[in-house]
Amino acid sequence: MVEDFSIYGLKNSVERAYSKLEKDALVSSENKQLILNFTNTWLAKGYTKSRIVKLVFWLRKLAACLNKSFESASKEDLIALVGEIERR
Repeated sequence: MVEDFSIYGLKNSVERAYSKLEKDALVSSENKQLILNFTNTWLAKGYTKSRIVKLVFWLRKLAACLNKSFESASKEDLIALVGEIERR
């Protein structure tokens, strides 16, 4: 069908991003669920699939670096994480 056509191949990219998230051993199951809930909310609000793919990618990376639940992370934990990223 014509409406399924995308020059960027985004039709399955969200599913691929979710699949990579599920397979990522460095991200806790709690953070995986938080990322899914967050991105599903953004999809419902009308954000583009490319934005969702980008969010899943970066939230996966942040969760792996943070090494604790997003919900239990303190302001200091997040400041330290940003500092670590900026030093790279």
